Amino acid sequence: AVRVGLETICARLGWGYGSYFALEPGGRTLAFRADAGPLAGGELSGRSRNATIAVGADLDGRAAAQRGVVTSGHLDELVDSPRAQAERALGVTSAAAFPVVVGHAVVGTMSFFAAPGGPALTPRRETGLPAAGEVVSPALARIADQLREAAGEGALRAEVGEVLAVGSAPAGG
Repeated sequence: AVRVGLETICARLGWGYGSYFALEPGGRTLAFRADAGPLAGGELSGRSRNATIAVGADLDGRAAAQRGVVTSGHLDELVDSPRAQAERALGVTSAAAFPVVVGHAVVGTMSFFAAPGGPALTPRRETGLPAAGEVVSPALARIADQLREAAGEGALRAEVGEVLAVGSAPAGG
């Protein structure tokens, strides 16, 4: 589901790369979970996969800390980015990130990078990101609820199966 969200946002808003970082237990760091887009699969993906981002640092960490969209029209501003070298090598010119909120809690961030020769960070693209976050966050919440329900149903089935197994076992002495 996250990858589909990333792919959709990249395609519809013209981003070259999108990534999702999940908030780790303890709430101090974000860890890579998925990526998509025309620039995915290369060095940028590798650096993303190996990155752990502190809340408050880099684009993703700032989006999580501020609970809002963070943009950069000049990647030279992102001196604390573990992906900066790969971004520069690919010719990425701008980036944006927003928090993914489920309930009232930030559970992760999505970040997007402009492909070389792609559209610049325009007001339209910038205003499209909060709307994307408002669509992605509830969708992920619904999926999480469905997974919890499925896990609960599975546990209930297992308990009923155990009870039935005990009830149908031959009486012994």
